[in-house]
Amino acid sequence: MKVSALSVVLYLASALFADAQIVECLSTKGVFEIEIFPDWSPLGAQRYLELVQDGFYTDIPMYRSVAGFLTQFGITENPAHKHWHGNQIKDDPNLHKGIRKHYVSFAGGGPNTRSTQIFIAYKDLDFLGKAPWETPFGRVVAGGDVVDSLHTGYGDIPPYGKGPDQQQLYRQGNSYIREQFPLTDFIQRCRVKGKDEEEF
Repeated sequence: MKVSALSVVLYLASALFADAQIVECLSTKGVFEIEIFPDWSPLGAQRYLELVQDGFYTDIPMYRSVAGFLTQFGITENPAHKHWHGNQIKDDPNLHKGIRKHYVSFAGGGPNTRSTQIFIAYKDLDFLGKAPWETPFGRVVAGGDVVDSLHTGYGDIPPYGKGPDQQQLYRQGNSYIREQFPLTDFIQRCRVKGKDEEEF
């Protein structure tokens, strides 16, 4: 009997994530929770949980927050975590879930380029979710009002707008954001609920 690659990936996902996983994130606007769906994107879900458990999403600017579009983040200035930026993972099979309001997905720049940057959709985005790397792995299930309240006044990143430049953020770190875009919201910390009992 032939076994498809998709079947193998989904089997591994069910084995790795037998219990529901909720990630709780504290932002400068409050707390929101992301439920992880490994069957949607097994490799993406695994990478995101690895990053959370390593403390990667600590003091992370939500530098690309565009009204009616998305908020994107995942660039660190912490030397202990910078190695993740270049540690890319392979694409998951695209199940064509689409990108719906408050879905969470890695951002990518082409096939097999997912590493640390993720985005949360502010509304259904029918033009996203078709590329191999645009596979959602989670959904905001609590604190959606917090996500919707993030500052969006700076607009999109260059060349689409005059908001923060991610290349400058890579080079200069958070001081670039705090000095030139001081109203930008930050992820202060994320944790996997049930595994890290320390209070925010």
